Amino acid sequence: MPVHHQSSGSAFCGRFNVAEPMNGVLIFVSILTVFLAVYSIAHYFCTAVVLFTRQRPRTDFSYPSDSVAVLIPARNEGGCAHRAISSLLAQDHKGSIDIYLLVKDKEDTAIAVFEESFPEVDFSLPVGSICRMVTTKNRTASVVYVGVDPKSAKVNWITGRLKTTYSAILDCDHQAHPDWIRTSICLMSEKKARIVQGRRQPISAHGFFQLWDSLQQHIGCELFNAAFARMGLSVFFTGTTVVMDTELLQSRPLSACITEDTDFSYGIFLEGVVMINNPYSGSDEETSPDVYSFLARRRRWANGHTESFVRHLPKLFSAPISFASRIQFFFHGAHYLIALVVFALHLAISLVFLAELSAVSIVASTLLSLMLSGWLARTQGTMGWAAKLFELTVLFGWIFPAVVIVMNLTQAVLMNDFSRAVLPIHPALQVLGLVGFCAPLAVLLGGLARFRQLGVGSLIAVVSSYIFAFYLDISGVLLGMADYVFGGARWRPVHRGDFELLDVVSDPRELLPAYGIKDSWRLRPVLSSARRVLPRVYGK
Repeated sequence: MPVHHQSSGSAFCGRFNVAEPMNGVLIFVSILTVFLAVYSIAHYFCTAVVLFTRQRPRTDFSYPSDSVAVLIPARNEGGCAHRAISSLLAQDHKGSIDIYLLVKDKEDTAIAVFEESFPEVDFSLPVGSICRMVTTKNRTASVVYVGVDPKSAKVNWITGRLKTTYSAILDCDHQAHPDWIRTSICLMSEKKARIVQGRRQPISAHGFFQLWDSLQQHIGCELFNAAFARMGLSVFFTGTTVVMDTELLQSRPLSACITEDTDFSYGIFLEGVVMINNPYSGSDEETSPDVYSFLARRRRWANGHTESFVRHLPKLFSAPISFASRIQFFFHGAHYLIALVVFALHLAISLVFLAELSAVSIVASTLLSLMLSGWLARTQGTMGWAAKLFELTVLFGWIFPAVVIVMNLTQAVLMNDFSRAVLPIHPALQVLGLVGFCAPLAVLLGGLARFRQLGVGSLIAVVSSYIFAFYLDISGVLLGMADYVFGGARWRPVHRGDFELLDVVSDPRELLPAYGIKDSWRLRPVLSSARRVLPRVYGK
């Protein structure tokens, strides 16, 4: 199919005789468009399953008396550790609960907080020691100096010493719901399961990065877990808020993989162990407050998730699981790999539109892309010029096509010639492309509706910021994929939490008030704030 050039840049491009190569690019675009549209069907299907099947409310959970050990891996998280422990001490479970906060040594920032709350406890102990802080009839809370930093190593250190029937893992930036352990054990007993994943929700989703962090983790991931559970399939371990047989954890130590939760999930999944979902209770967690943390989390997930998927893939063909579970494994494992297909399609589309731009527009697009890429790369704070240049190259490869597309669309509007902003492919393929592009948005809106988090404010916030969030999210994923391919892994600790909320509650023992996405983005408070600000602005 020949490319139809209508812009002033056609003469510039024509000198390079791009017609024949462009035909190949358009064929490539068409193939990738169909592929992504087919892959997106699973997203729409899972959304439909959750929207058109109802979860029966339950209030008839019993009160089992099984013993439980809750492990809280932590690293310099200060008062968050105290809040996590407080939420576990408040569990309504009738059995005994042994809480272990796992830190490297007494230099951890949580220790200073505990020294104020428990002045009678001697925290100046060597590595390998256990400091008992709380001892009641059926509750204990201890700090354990394990001498290592990685989460997997911390958990494995204490696992072999556990004598309880069940074990649970709760990340330090989480607050457990009061009935989390009780309902989880009841569900495991009813369904004869060995492991159950609790539902996660945000402490606050106020702010762009908090919103999209919460949307992806507390709406997207939870929707897929709900869909898998309703189809009779296994869900996946999300790294926290999980309860399991202690023997299951002891027999399968967590690996040193970056995403040890995915690695653990795939290991037991391919052995035929079914993880069930607890849609009734779980925990509230803090979310990414800044661009670095937002990108860094996706960077790590993309790296570790893909590495684990590729490593477990050969075991799939001999695994004792159903055909539906094999399809599910491919769908789940390819989640971040799909970003490479999106990247290739994105680049190919920009090549088509690049032929419509003049030399001046191309230079302007290049400079703007370098500026944006440089800003994003700078937020990562990576050490070493070679690594920084590598990050800049990856980001430029993703951002430059976007700028080209926007530049071409802008010129189409200014010239009142919208034909130049439409790909010269069959209309049906363009519709398929739109279907694929909107699949993540459909999942999020469907999840917001089903989980009762969809309001006017949250709807406006999600739809209006979707494109920007899409590009930012893929930026983090592509950096993570590049880290996986080339062996880079230079990350700093991520930040968590809403600092305004942290100021509200000064006592680290007091739990933070939890707000869902709907409450965090109610339209009336935003309009009220605007009405208060505008008179002052215009009154100056």
